[in-house]
Amino acid sequence: MKTICFAILSVSLISTAEACMPPIPADVLVGRIASIEKGGELQRESQAKQGFGLKFTDYHWVFRTWRQRLILPSAQRFESVFAITSLKSNDIVVALASYYDGGKPHNYRIDSVAKLTCQNNQLILQKPLVIPVSWNRQQQRCGIGQNYSGILDGFIDNNQAYYLAKLQQKYPTCAALEKTFATVK
Repeated sequence: MKTICFAILSVSLISTAEACMPPIPADVLVGRIASIEKGGELQRESQAKQGFGLKFTDYHWVFRTWRQRLILPSAQRFESVFAITSLKSNDIVVALASYYDGGKPHNYRIDSVAKLTCQNNQLILQKPLVIPVSWNRQQQRCGIGQNYSGILDGFIDNNQAYYLAKLQQKYPTCAALEKTFATVK
């Protein structure tokens, strides 16, 4: 009986933990959109009403360590199941992406995406198209707090201001940001 109770408790805790897995900095990519395709494998599998696939001219996993770059699978496909109406080719974006299928580790799901612009050598991160599952520092649990400030605000350790400052260090000028990612002709 104890074994059965323990098994039930373990399964319920695992499903709760998976339902509230906030993103990690290694999930953050910056890239320039080459094209947006409607539909996709993820939409079919999840039977969602909408979906899209993103192709990038270039992208970088901006906060991955060298060890994470070796261990985590590289991406070949990026898909999601929310509406993506306000983005277009040549937009530079910040996205939270994670691989979702152990059998196809090169397929990544876009959990959230926000446009990244630059003005007077200052990076500007717009609000995400969809608010991702994130860590609420005020309540010390998953959810969206009143002080949620954007796509990079849901990590356990640091807030969006911290990660935006790190991005600013990587791309100190608007020219540096633009030059990093090839444009669609």
